[in-house]
Amino acid sequence: IKILSKNGYDVNSLASKYKLPTFVCEKIISQCNKFTMNQLQKLMEICLETENKLKSSGVDKTMEMEFMLFNIFMVK
Repeated sequence: IKILSKNGYDVNSLASKYKLPTFVCEKIISQCNKFTMNQLQKLMEICLETENKLKSSGVDKTMEMEFMLFNIFMVK
């Protein structure tokens, strides 16, 4: 949404594209603007790594989620 917003999509276009209420898109855009693209990319990578670990191995799920939160808080 951040990329499309920066490329000229307005809130109504984004809401229509993702089938979301307008106010939800407004909140998402507001939240996205608090992060750089590099930060968002790193956060997505952390989430994907955690998802892969949870699905592919017998790790302790609670511990893995706590580790993910720790890594998220360390993103600058």
